[in-house]
Amino acid sequence: MAKSSKSKKPAVKNMSIEDIRDEINSLSRIRRRGIYKTGKMLRKVKKELPHGEFIPWVKNNCPFSYQSGSNYMRVSTVFKSSEIKYFSTKSLILLARKSTPEDIRKEIISEAKEGVVIPDKEIRERLKIDGSKSTEEAQTSDAESLKALRATQNISFFGIAVDALIKTTQQFEWSSELTDEERDKLKNIKDMLFEGVNECFSNI
Repeated sequence: MAKSSKSKKPAVKNMSIEDIRDEINSLSRIRRRGIYKTGKMLRKVKKELPHGEFIPWVKNNCPFSYQSGSNYMRVSTVFKSSEIKYFSTKSLILLARKSTPEDIRKEIISEAKEGVVIPDKEIRERLKIDGSKSTEEAQTSDAESLKALRATQNISFFGIAVDALIKTTQQFEWSSELTDEERDKLKNIKDMLFEGVNECFSNI
């Protein structure tokens, strides 16, 4: 009687996007190797999808955020499959960051291959000391992102306030209790508000 054998899953390069979606979901609870393989598959999806569709695809089809997916892609790009066994998932993602200096990353991987056990804490400390310039650049980038977010929020609040003012002027503009002179003044204020809003958003 012939032995039953499980059908092998196709290589990533031969998988459809739907197959990748299903496989990613099945790997979501597996650490290290799951992260590595997920990163490879995400890179394939990104390559095949039209520009601008990858982030929505991740959000709609994967059980993790786009930022996590981006970290997984970095891990699969930076590390060889034989190297991921030496590190925890936290250290893999930390070492794969763009801000991590290449020479420090290679040094740590080389030590791990020689049998040196490097705890997460030591890796963080070494990156903080040896990668001080890179850390400062990352902090600057974070500060700029926060500044841009606050600016966007301020513009949003400004737009809401101006919209309320415009509606108020429109309500009073045709009030029977206003004189023609007062009505003209309100119309001028409304026009100035419109011009201010247009100028503000044209400079974004």
